Amino acid sequence: MTRKLNAELSALMRARIPVSDTVLKAANPNTVAQWAMRSLEGVLEEGGNNRGKVVGWIQSVTGGSLGDSWCMYAWQCAVAFAEFWTGKQSPVYAAGHCKTVADYSPECRWHPPLIVPGALAVVWLHGTGPDGHVGEILGFYHNLMMFTCEGNTSSGPGLSRDGDGFFHRMRKVEGEGDLKPYAYLVAFPDSLEVAN
Repeated sequence: MTRKLNAELSALMRARIPVSDTVLKAANPNTVAQWAMRSLEGVLEEGGNNRGKVVGWIQSVTGGSLGDSWCMYAWQCAVAFAEFWTGKQSPVYAAGHCKTVADYSPECRWHPPLIVPGALAVVWLHGTGPDGHVGEILGFYHNLMMFTCEGNTSSGPGLSRDGDGFFHRMRKVEGEGDLKPYAYLVAFPDSLEVAN
């Protein structure tokens, strides 16, 4: 399976990223993926759970359809956008199921304590799975909380992994309830920049 970004979604994402084409093409692909993920902020479901025009575009990136959970599809869109603009291919497995992507992307796994905001997604699982959720890590607060952007979540507190839109969240690093970190993934491991 491959990633194929819907042209209308790609145009929407591009319009929301305030840098020139030249900057996009020259930037680190992990940075471009983060910009792309953030460009989806504010997308809302319409007409029912896991439905809507833009949500459908997101779900189509690796062959999903309306009604499918779409958090991983959103991250796959960000990866596809970065691939297009930088010309670099990501080894992230192209699928819409969180645990499957984590399990089939061993070369993309990154292990704490070296968690690099802006380059990583965290995959959470409910208990031992298979249901999960994913969010792009934007930063940390005192190593206790992580600031993320996530699709298919809610804007309020709690464990929402099946919400109604794309929002920023504050999550406990160790997880909440039975939702625990399963894997940290870097979309472009060959381009990872780690500060010393």
